[in-house]
Amino acid sequence: MSLNDRPDDASQEKPTGFGTGHGFRPVVPQVVSQRTVQTREEYLAALENGERWIEIEEGTFLRQDPPDEMHGNIIRNLTAALGPSLKSDAKSIPCFELPLLLDEERLTIRIPAISFYPPATGFAVMDELMTTEIPVLVVEIASSRLRRDSMSARVKGYLQKGVQGVWVIDPVTRHVHQFSEGLPPKMIKETETMHGYPYFADLHLLVMDLFADPVWLRSSGN
Repeated sequence: MSLNDRPDDASQEKPTGFGTGHGFRPVVPQVVSQRTVQTREEYLAALENGERWIEIEEGTFLRQDPPDEMHGNIIRNLTAALGPSLKSDAKSIPCFELPLLLDEERLTIRIPAISFYPPATGFAVMDELMTTEIPVLVVEIASSRLRRDSMSARVKGYLQKGVQGVWVIDPVTRHVHQFSEGLPPKMIKETETMHGYPYFADLHLLVMDLFADPVWLRSSGN
């Protein structure tokens, strides 16, 4: 069974490994306008010209859908929950939507929703258009068809490149999937609590809270 060949009732299956049982529901393949990109310099030039949410997969230009409201809520809620940990130990610097060069030979560039780096590296890459520095932890949000279609390959590529952990937040199934090299994947349901150990020992977050409107928005009455 492939990652996308799943029954609608995804909550009945347990994660078993890459490409099988990760909890991502089937999607209709998205038609994407594709063109070949010869060099990373061409990619950087596109970014400098104002392009956003563009990735390269084995030399092919892919345009991601802009993040929707739920995507933004997840980032806001997660970073708010991580606030105490980020302030108390200062061991991780979050970078948002920073393009990451995973494979120069086959030219593959991904844009994780959040990448966490050690301080020395994080401050250095914050203002870069793209980086080759490998983060400790990556957070992906499966918020569009294209992102969902490629999620298995994305996770595998991060781990093979040396990223220690990958968290995939799925707003369709409302599950969180946590991956670490050498360990079985973990699926956390909406009514369960996700834990940040070993990256954020103080994080204990009810998964459903990731998908709620932020507190400041609810209090404003909008």
